[in-house]
Amino acid sequence: MQRRWSLQAASLRQDGLFRATTATVILSRLGGIFSATPLQEDLFQETRVVEAIDIFVSHSWAADRWAKFLAMCFALNLSLAMKSTLAAILLGQCLLGLLPAQSVSMVFLVAMDVPVLAFFLVLLFGQQITCGLWGPSLWLDRICVNQNIQSDKKRAIAGLAAFVARSSQMLVLWDETYFQRLWCNFELSVFLKCHDVRKLQFVPLWLPPWLLTTMTCCYAGGRLAAIAAAFADIQALEDQSGSQHAGRGTALAFGTNRLLKYIADGQGFLVFFIPSLIFSIVSFHAKLQGHRLMLQSIRNFDLRAADCAIEEDRLQIEAQVCELFDGLEEPIIVSPIESTATFSDSEEISLPVLSVEERRSIRAVTGYANDGECIGAFNSYVHGPLLNAVMEDLGDEVQAPWLVCSLSFLPATLCFVALTLTSAPDFRSAGFPSAELFVAENYVQILCMTLLILPLAHPLLLRAMSFFATIDGPGVLRGMLALAAGIAIYSFLLLVSSILTGMLEVFVLTLHVAFLAGFLVSFLLVFVASRSLFGGSHWLWQLPEISCRCLART
Repeated sequence: MQRRWSLQAASLRQDGLFRATTATVILSRLGGIFSATPLQEDLFQETRVVEAIDIFVSHSWAADRWAKFLAMCFALNLSLAMKSTLAAILLGQCLLGLLPAQSVSMVFLVAMDVPVLAFFLVLLFGQQITCGLWGPSLWLDRICVNQNIQSDKKRAIAGLAAFVARSSQMLVLWDETYFQRLWCNFELSVFLKCHDVRKLQFVPLWLPPWLLTTMTCCYAGGRLAAIAAAFADIQALEDQSGSQHAGRGTALAFGTNRLLKYIADGQGFLVFFIPSLIFSIVSFHAKLQGHRLMLQSIRNFDLRAADCAIEEDRLQIEAQVCELFDGLEEPIIVSPIESTATFSDSEEISLPVLSVEERRSIRAVTGYANDGECIGAFNSYVHGPLLNAVMEDLGDEVQAPWLVCSLSFLPATLCFVALTLTSAPDFRSAGFPSAELFVAENYVQILCMTLLILPLAHPLLLRAMSFFATIDGPGVLRGMLALAAGIAIYSFLLLVSSILTGMLEVFVLTLHVAFLAGFLVSFLLVFVASRSLFGGSHWLWQLPEISCRCLART
């Protein structure tokens, strides 16, 4: 099959039909490319003939255009957005370090507002900002297939498998209808027949809107914290007698009292997470239902029952499926080393590619599978390797990527950074000998809290909502239970965070080995909990492989 697809791709390329486009072309129209209405311009002219394709974009036309636009931005620009945000954070830290003490509003503007704005701008408009530099080549049916010349359109559709096979990676924009579409399942199966599953990336269409909205809600909480910090007495938030008490009594007693105060004060941040919690409850309900539907549609998939708008396409796909799963390989004759033939020892002579009718004739007179058995093998392939690939990339309905869960708390992270910087001038009232030690210790606390502890909120909430979904009763009851569970989860995580970070702080102030042991034990328990909830697979702990800056064809 690989040789057939290579020859087919070469033929299409020779006729100027094997084309690809750029991310700039797709994203510059704010999702208009995915609209169901006819386009007013001929975008085929903005494609170019290529030898191979970096990313094949697979999607269902029944999905929402804006959701697919955000999913494309997420897949192509997330890595660049994270790098830009990190650069904005470092630049802001340097700027605040060089300038004299600034007001609370200015500190929050530089330390929180600007990096969050940079993340949103680059995520949504990164291709335009970079003018498409380092961007991958993409294949999208609406652009890369000539919609005006029917003969060219028919040839391109017939050669769909060649486009898939000659693509380095596949990006799946998944929605609830994706696995109900015959073409989508065929594209996936061809790709998995030719490539490793690690070259396949699923982006659920619920994920990017949830991330952006959750970050917005979290940013709103950070803005409330900024207002509170501007009107509050910063010194009142700290233990002004910490330095004096450190010299009285035992270090253990002082540290214990400070830790208890730390735990009590930590619960005050709960109110700032309520906006993002409420939105997560609403969006996670749709996520749980959609994810279950996706897995169920894969497990129950049947080629003959899949949706296909044009019946002729169904016959064409079934014929190609039979080629994929009939067990026939293209025959190749290789000259042995001892041969006295005039051609080179390494030269191969391949027999002509078999047509559909020829393959059926061979299957009819041999023991190879007939059409029905080939379709059954295809169904089994969807139920087996394809389902395993989806589970490896997305997990089950109660799982969420660690990277995305961490990013959803980015505004909270930057809010804590800003609070640290506004409190730094009063380091002595907090019991620290220097402002540098105060800032460094607080930054370690922030990293522990926002990278290990707060991301646990989303998978825990998903598990709670999945359990509540089994309870018979009105939806309002399940919603109230989910809200109560969410508040309890955030309160518990803030408690864990206070214990972990409080242990670190009192150890820095007292150097008592008991608090160091408490910090290490707490850190180990939190790390184990994070690994158990998120796992260690690449889609949970590493950056997405598809990126306009880091993609490389292999």
